[in-house]
Amino acid sequence: MKNIYDYMNDIKTDTGQYTSETFSQLESKRWQKKMRREIRGPKRRIYAACAACAVLCITALAAGPFRGQVNAAMKSASESISRWLSSGNWEKDVSPYETVVNTKTESDGIEVKLESVILDDRQLMITLTQKYPDKIVKQAGEELESIKYNVNSGYAVNVNKNRTFDDMRKELKKTMEKEDMEKMKLPILVAEIYMNDEKLSGMELIHPVEAENGKVRVVYECELESGKLDMSKEIATRIELQDATGISDGKWTYAFKADGHELLADTTSVTLDKEVSLPDGKKITLTEYKHNEIGTYIYYTGDTKGLRLELRGKNDRGEIVWFQDYGAFEDGCGRFKLYQVNEVRAEGAENMALSVYSPQKDEGETAAVYRQYGEEFTIPTK
Repeated sequence: MKNIYDYMNDIKTDTGQYTSETFSQLESKRWQKKMRREIRGPKRRIYAACAACAVLCITALAAGPFRGQVNAAMKSASESISRWLSSGNWEKDVSPYETVVNTKTESDGIEVKLESVILDDRQLMITLTQKYPDKIVKQAGEELESIKYNVNSGYAVNVNKNRTFDDMRKELKKTMEKEDMEKMKLPILVAEIYMNDEKLSGMELIHPVEAENGKVRVVYECELESGKLDMSKEIATRIELQDATGISDGKWTYAFKADGHELLADTTSVTLDKEVSLPDGKKITLTEYKHNEIGTYIYYTGDTKGLRLELRGKNDRGEIVWFQDYGAFEDGCGRFKLYQVNEVRAEGAENMALSVYSPQKDEGETAAVYRQYGEEFTIPTK
């Protein structure tokens, strides 16, 4: 899997080549809010708050799709996940796929309630609430307001299974500017994840999605660096949370069993065997297209290390779709993930015509622009 710095670079996607696109009548019907605005492809960006490092790196995520919207009251955990995954713009219900935990643990004056988890074959989604004491609420008023108004979309964290939380905090102090550290008033609870007693490395996207009276709900998208999980079986899971910033000395631990058999039953999976050439002369083989309520992915075998890649194109309805490369896992299998704002366009699609895109610099230019490489190809999606 890619390191955090690769991830940051990949998100900074150039969109200049794509002209404005108006949603079709059919798509407007699928979108619950019937958005009548133009989009120019993915707009969410990640901005570096520290240098790349081998142990852990925290970067601030730019504000998400609800920027400036005030949440009237906290929703249920499944509603929060559904709203996040759908960018709040169409109906999505993940409640059938949740493993409900609802366990509270208090440490260092902070009450953390693990509400639920959803297990996919290489991903764990976690929803929890963090209730802070008055002291933290007062000193972190500005950060809490930014969550309430959906201006703070959280952090990306790269966790190494071979290092401890102490290693993580030390490395963070070395790589992050003191001024930036001092601005942080809310703890950033990072999860160490164990499955069947094995500690896993991975990327955690930590999204504070709601804030109310000193309580914050946080959604974690954990991309796991492991082999493909058997979703039909229960997996003994343990989650250990600690603060990466050193604001709190608390420790929160949860143990439970989770499986993904309900999600597996509602997953569309299409076997692929498509060889694709890359800009460095290597080739990868696309092996599977997968779509469910959690996301849409194209799996591949091969090596994309050192490359920043996207698959861009259109579905059979002529709607733009963009996939981002998340890199290879430990078993040599990698995957491209469909941008969240494009998820509705996977619904009901029968095929997608795609091309490889990678950043290229023109002579005399400092900024790279994503350009097409190689021939367009078509994959079935049903």
